[in-house]
Amino acid sequence: MSNLTRILAISVITSIIVIGVIGAGAFLFGVPTGLVDSANLPVNSGVESGNDGEEQSASLSVESTEWGEVTQDSIEIQSDLAINNPRTSFQSDIQYVLLMNDIEVAAGGSFQQEIGTGETTVPTNTEIQRDAVGSWWQSHVENGEQSEVTIFAEGRFSKGPFEVDPSSSKSKSIETDLIASVDQTVGNVEGEFPLDNVEISDSSAEWGDITEERSEVVISMTVENNMDRPLPITDFSGTTTAQNVQLLSWESESDRILIPPRGEEEIEVRTYLYNEKIGQWLGNHVENDEVTNYQNDVYISIGDVGANSPIVTCSGQMKTQMLEDNNRGIDNRDCEVNPPDQADLRDSIIDVLEQTSPGDGELVERASEARENVGPASEEQESNTAPNAVIQASETSVEAPQRIEFDASSSSDPDGEIMSYRWTIEGPTAGGVGKNLNRPFRREGNYEVELTVRDNDGETDTATETIEVTSPRPISDTDDSSDSTDSSEEDEGSDGGSTGESESESNDPPSADIAASRTSGTAPLSVEFDASGSSDSDGSIEGYEWNIEGQADANGQVVSREFTEPGSYEVELTVTDDDGAKSTTSITVDVNAPPTASATADPSSGSAPLNVEFDGSGSSDPDGEIVRYRWQIDGPTPGGTGETITRRFQTRGSYDVTLTVTDDDGATDETTITVDVSGRLGKIEFDLI
Repeated sequence: MSNLTRILAISVITSIIVIGVIGAGAFLFGVPTGLVDSANLPVNSGVESGNDGEEQSASLSVESTEWGEVTQDSIEIQSDLAINNPRTSFQSDIQYVLLMNDIEVAAGGSFQQEIGTGETTVPTNTEIQRDAVGSWWQSHVENGEQSEVTIFAEGRFSKGPFEVDPSSSKSKSIETDLIASVDQTVGNVEGEFPLDNVEISDSSAEWGDITEERSEVVISMTVENNMDRPLPITDFSGTTTAQNVQLLSWESESDRILIPPRGEEEIEVRTYLYNEKIGQWLGNHVENDEVTNYQNDVYISIGDVGANSPIVTCSGQMKTQMLEDNNRGIDNRDCEVNPPDQADLRDSIIDVLEQTSPGDGELVERASEARENVGPASEEQESNTAPNAVIQASETSVEAPQRIEFDASSSSDPDGEIMSYRWTIEGPTAGGVGKNLNRPFRREGNYEVELTVRDNDGETDTATETIEVTSPRPISDTDDSSDSTDSSEEDEGSDGGSTGESESESNDPPSADIAASRTSGTAPLSVEFDASGSSDSDGSIEGYEWNIEGQADANGQVVSREFTEPGSYEVELTVTDDDGAKSTTSITVDVNAPPTASATADPSSGSAPLNVEFDGSGSSDPDGEIVRYRWQIDGPTPGGTGETITRRFQTRGSYDVTLTVTDDDGATDETTITVDVSGRLGKIEFDLI
């Protein structure tokens, strides 16, 4: 064979081999023979290749995933991967990863496996190490207790010098509700403390600083003490248990929180969930078919009372479905309130004050006074102490006619405030309402004046004072005799004219009285004035004339007026009887100017997680002072009280923040600002129902 022949033969053989190899690649990857270029091989699964009618290239998909064995250290994940191979056998390497919020929590795969033509199922196993979920939990909390769970599989299919890298992923969202369940439990304390003069408000639980090692939880409540003695809280504590794992156990740092008389204090506790416990919980959760039975307990105690039994217990079930497409959620929520006995609490307050403050003479003295006033718990039926009515009169013995001022400002209520004062006067003199009263006494006699006060709990007390009124001194005996004789003679032979003059001289004037629907309030203030309590002892009242400061004069027994501007307004009533005699009285209406709420947020926008300071110091009250600031925030972020608060927004969204301010007269105003948070995904309602 000549050299030329040899060269031709080798060329033909080489071409056959190359064509054969290229053909094999075409069978594997589904592209036309002669067009394969190793630099332009199909990469993604399911991509059409070649001319119309050509089959797809080999593909990879996640067919099913389920939990496997749960041990003390790990949680197994079992997945079946489906390979569709339309042409020829090849070698496969498959890498499998479980991501939670893009954090790898488990990885595994199947390597050096021969895959034949047709459909092939490749089983894979991987494990989550229970002590290594801290990074995921940190991202989960920072994202509002939401996670994107992604199962990602990537294959490398090879035949000779040719290969493709198909991939497949499956994602879904999960959500937990841990902090919301604690917040719900703490919130149920509000309104449930069994002392009428102690109010608990603004209870909340929220996440604080989150790290890979631990998650801070901030729990707080505001306690308002309306008593005239200190209120000692000896314990504010609680626990959170989830599927037999105690995630939280917390208590106030001080063994006695002393709230001053008629004061309030915010009690704040910072506790920590160590993220290693999340691994323990997750294993138990998975082992129980992804169902967690949780329970939150909150304790508030004074001494031994309340220490052994939670005041509120909330429980429920948290259900997830991390690896499947079925939606689940929070179910069977229930809260039970177990307030301690009122009488036991009252006695315990006194005991704690005496036992824990031996060096504080004032506290011991207050405790002793309280015990004397309250008495044994078994004897006390009502927690409210009645008010004490006190009358002070400018004079108690006068010569007619004389006006007397009555003052009730020394009246008091030891555990609240007096809401109303009502005066009743024996005889023709009218009574009235208000802390002060001024009335004329024109006739001789002894008159009992009664004051009834009512406190903010509806309790009343009554005090009385006797006013002695003597007749005026006669002008002279002669004058009296002459007048008497003349009168007698005129009476005997008169035609009635002299008698009429005598009756006119002896006429008793009427008594004016004003009752007002309100004597104070916030502008605009509508008030109805009623003179029906006015009287005339020897006739009838024929006319009512009203002079109202800043308003048009009016006539009639009942009139109404609206006060649109703040200030103090004198309202004067003059009544006229059927003999033309007049009497005048007056009251004062105090119109309060409402406060103005002003709020700022710094910053007002940014990326999650976003710390924002809210400031209400720009609020004002033109005729007093602001005594309370209350913040309410849309969404999962809790509000609070105080001139300034700082809150952390974990998820993307636009949040309305409302500030309500209250002035020293009880008037309110509110304003709303908006915080725009970008970055993290908001709530995905996928797993919770």
